[in-house]
Amino acid sequence: MKRIQSGSVTVEVAATSIFVAAFGVVAFDVAIPLLAYVNADQAARDAARAAASAPYITKLVGTPPVQVYDPVATTAAAQAAANAALSSHNNPSVFVGTPTCVVSPTQIAQQFDVTRLG
Repeated sequence: MKRIQSGSVTVEVAATSIFVAAFGVVAFDVAIPLLAYVNADQAARDAARAAASAPYITKLVGTPPVQVYDPVATTAAAQAAANAALSSHNNPSVFVGTPTCVVSPTQIAQQFDVTRLG
């Protein structure tokens, strides 16, 4: 009778260890995207704050010089400020990479009416 009980303990430990291992895999699978989300959220917040605090750049246009807003130079300055802020979020991990900031010319044209600068 004692032999049956010791065998049942081994079976219970084996069954429990399978559930514990499965729980560990699920926890790891949930932790990696959560870590990436927190890192991306904080990096985006810092980059947006830095880009918003970048200075507006103006240029002189016309025969009597008129100072007008330069969206291309301002966007470049804002992107440089955002990239500088993102450099502090360097995460050398296999699972979560370093965030980057990419602004395309299409986005610039949509944000600013470039036809009014002429």
